[in-house]
Amino acid sequence: MHKRSWQKRFTAGALAFSLAVPAAVLGMPAAVLAQEQSQNKNQSTLFQVFETLRDLHWSNVDEDTLLRGAVQGMLDVLNDPYSEYFTPEEYKQFVDAINQSYAGIGIRLGQDDNGYLVEEVFASTPAESAGLKKGDRIVSVDNKTTKGQQLDVVTGWLRGKEGTPVTLQIERTGQTPFSVTITRQAIKLPNLTSSMLDAETGYIRLLSFGETAGDEFDLALADLQRKGVKSLVLDVRGNGGGLMDVSLHIADRFLKSGLIVHAKERNYEHRVSADSEGVDLPLTILIDGDSASASELLAGTLQAHKRAKLIGQRSFGKGVMQAGKELENGSILKFTIGQFYFVDGTSPQGSGLKPDLSVHVRELQVPFALQVLHPERGKSVRFDLAKNKTYVNEIEITNLKTIQKNGKYYVPLRFILEAFGSEVMWNPTDQSISFKYKDRLAKLSVPAGTMTVNDQPVQRTVPFFIENGVSYLSLEALQDALLPDTLQNTGALIQIQDQ
Repeated sequence: MHKRSWQKRFTAGALAFSLAVPAAVLGMPAAVLAQEQSQNKNQSTLFQVFETLRDLHWSNVDEDTLLRGAVQGMLDVLNDPYSEYFTPEEYKQFVDAINQSYAGIGIRLGQDDNGYLVEEVFASTPAESAGLKKGDRIVSVDNKTTKGQQLDVVTGWLRGKEGTPVTLQIERTGQTPFSVTITRQAIKLPNLTSSMLDAETGYIRLLSFGETAGDEFDLALADLQRKGVKSLVLDVRGNGGGLMDVSLHIADRFLKSGLIVHAKERNYEHRVSADSEGVDLPLTILIDGDSASASELLAGTLQAHKRAKLIGQRSFGKGVMQAGKELENGSILKFTIGQFYFVDGTSPQGSGLKPDLSVHVRELQVPFALQVLHPERGKSVRFDLAKNKTYVNEIEITNLKTIQKNGKYYVPLRFILEAFGSEVMWNPTDQSISFKYKDRLAKLSVPAGTMTVNDQPVQRTVPFFIENGVSYLSLEALQDALLPDTLQNTGALIQIQDQ
């Protein structure tokens, strides 16, 4: 594939800006000279404070500590969490993380309401050698609980120095919880993975927007096209970003015209437009609270062009851009240079991207994307009780259980309702759970243990119950609430279908 013309324009625009700055100071009026003298006094004062503390302070503080403190003080007044000062070693770790190169165990984490799951075990890694499996729940890392922690925190615990051990407490369906100690090794992962979800739908999971991610994406998309893909799911959940030009390149693959991004800097702004080579595949994009920066640039651009529907949860909210400057001592200053905007004039900065379809249960987001791309197929949930497996729209879901109680079968309420596109609401005032499906509004009173549909009482014994914070709905109550086309229970298989 030839180099996209927007890349040339983007690079040329940035270069022109950098060359134009010195020319502006060739003629210096008096006001400019006065400003320069003031700046010289400020710089001199800063250096005086540095020398005085270095030479005379009782603590005999060293220069490196003073320098870092001074730099950090300047960064703090910016109130900008994205401007940072790195030693060469720290910056290398930062870049390596973007490029998916680090010391760790070799897994991809997933997340649900109860914590973190192993979503993928990469081949030829310590995790594979230790026997970790997809669906394993990581309860703790080195005796630190993962519940309630941010994704980047748990990821940081798993990573570390090559050759050092890390101990995981694991819960696996059908087994007693166990611990496993794994030795970290150097890991080099791809920026993305790809597969066919079914005979017509491709799936590309973007893990990071690293240096080679654009080329990897082109290869993955071409491979899916050779396999006859007719629609595509892009997944940027958990992707904290990376290189802006990579994100622009991928967005451009799905657009034939129009503005991709409008970038505003302090003294300069530029616009990047699409080429005319975009592919026409129907598209959905999965996002969550950890989708940030370059992920939001990609997803927000395609949403603003009405080229893709976003599914999942509101994204992180980082719409600013950073640049890096190498300093004389070899350290790196990363600082914010501007903010980007979409074709509709909006930016994700501070607020994030609102999904077109909010799906709280993470495991349902891929099946829901399939439903959006192929509405003619209808909705289906299948509990294979004999094999202890669950399928939504024929996609297998891990770590989900039904409960047999009071002579009845109960299914997880939020899971089953979101699988059919219904949003579950909690009312703290009267402690009730409500949901609407088509023209039917169901309400469950937790104190009374009763259920109504369209304000009419439903005469069911124990229609629902709550266990360990999870609400379960009986199959009979589900039938009353949804009136699905099919609800079948053979004792070995529960199948629910609706158009």
